[in-house]
Amino acid sequence: MRFLADENIERAVVEFIRSKGFEVFYERRVSMTSKVEKLAAEISALEEHEQQALLERMAELNFRRGLYALSEQYRERLRRQGELDRTVEEILAELKRVREEVAAHDYPG
Repeated sequence: MRFLADENIERAVVEFIRSKGFEVFYERRVSMTSKVEKLAAEISALEEHEQQALLERMAELNFRRGLYALSEQYRERLRRQGELDRTVEEILAELKRVREEVAAHDYPG
């Protein structure tokens, strides 16, 4: 019989089961919870101005990550529509046409 033991099983238990002749696959990984707890402890030990700088940097990185993800989604949509290779001039001309169409519809006369 074979066993799979995760990080919740103590090494002594794994060794005991192995000593009884069973095969145990054991991979001790640091769980996400313990990583978060360690990181939180490190952050709470920082000075207030360092914590503020860290929060600002995290906000900036998350904003950039969001922009990148949005950009990739937009590029994928353009790729599917066959419009990824359009020039800047073509895009601006289309935007101008749409803007004028909307203005004529919403603000007649």
